[in-house]
Amino acid sequence: MKVAIVCFTSHGADTAARIWEILEKKDGSALSERGAQEPLVRVWCAKSDYGSDSLSCADNRDSRRADGDSTAAARRIEPLRKPLRRWTEAAFAEYDALVFVGAAGIAVRSIAPFLKSKASDPAVLCVDELGTFVIPLVSGHIGGANELALRLAGGLGAVPVLTTATDLNGRFAVDVFAKKHGLWISDLKLAKRVSADVLDGKKIGLVSDFPIAGALPKELELWEVRAREAETDAEQTRDVEQTRDVGQTRDVGQTRDAGQTRDAGQTRGAAAGGQPEQGCGICITLDEARRPFAQTLVLIPRIVSVGVGCKKDTPLAVIEERIYAILCACGVSPRSVERLASIDRKAQEPGLGAFAQKHGLEFVTYTARELEAAQGVFSESAFVASVTGVSNVCERSAVLASGGGRLIQKKTAGDGVTVALALRDWSVEFG
Repeated sequence: MKVAIVCFTSHGADTAARIWEILEKKDGSALSERGAQEPLVRVWCAKSDYGSDSLSCADNRDSRRADGDSTAAARRIEPLRKPLRRWTEAAFAEYDALVFVGAAGIAVRSIAPFLKSKASDPAVLCVDELGTFVIPLVSGHIGGANELALRLAGGLGAVPVLTTATDLNGRFAVDVFAKKHGLWISDLKLAKRVSADVLDGKKIGLVSDFPIAGALPKELELWEVRAREAETDAEQTRDVEQTRDVGQTRDVGQTRDAGQTRDAGQTRGAAAGGQPEQGCGICITLDEARRPFAQTLVLIPRIVSVGVGCKKDTPLAVIEERIYAILCACGVSPRSVERLASIDRKAQEPGLGAFAQKHGLEFVTYTARELEAAQGVFSESAFVASVTGVSNVCERSAVLASGGGRLIQKKTAGDGVTVALALRDWSVEFG
């Protein structure tokens, strides 16, 4: 997480330095990444005479900390050399969180012109100059402002001022749950309705294509959906075309059937026709089009690795078309993909690198020896072995990239590109 901090007074500079210390020095999760080109936590001071002895944290008589860490923190404070509006605009685009140390009104007026959506706005917090209160202002759940507020309050000995209703009432918050587990949320408006229903005391239906670990929150009710009985003609046609075009066994559906937890006290069956009786519910799945409820909030985990082999200089457009065709045929959302994988001789392949960069994916490669050591039953090719030193690249690389997971789509070739999909072992964790 990249955090930008701005303060406005001498007391504020002291508090800002303490915040820097909490984030940069005292956190075991290490916000400073090795090899980072710039600090992940930066502090600015807008006080006009910044740099004078009066503003030095270590020398300030009112400073609450005067140890070596505070001195180091004070030295990290930079003078703000641009108007606050321009600083805020730049910080909105570059940082994951903004912390204003000063009056809440300053923070609100500064960020107002740049607010777009809770899905994209950074977390914004306000901390008073004495570090007594920590107030998340924007993106409390998805952006992580509430979580960061609790963290800073703990370090400062401050009072966190949370105003989001689910937090105040100690209720399940679907957007917090999704952020914590890295799940893509299909519809933020529907997520808001789910939260409203939770606050109204309504039970929210849950369908999961994955095993569930931990106690189910009291606000949720697990449903067993006989979705295959309710397949439309279009879905059946898609399956037939997939069998003809791809020619491989698909077992994502088997994961759905086997992965659901059966708890007699928490699970309910489907209504006639395979649809749950209640209108609004949550579905955790790889299939973006899956709709077990009349209004379904789809949550998709990023747990799929795509293994790829291709001819030299295959264009990005061809690679993209092939990968997306296989994902679509398997009912696997592109939003579930976390890694692209291949053999090391393809590490500099322009099309593969461009695909990974375009879609924000980690691109990992393996030597022929590493691929050969992958565990599983794979399609064999004497020609591939003669060229690369290993009989299969896409399947083996997908399995390795998934941490030893299992293939959900075996090797499929076309237009000089081979694609395979592997699923990382994953479960829905509550508690």
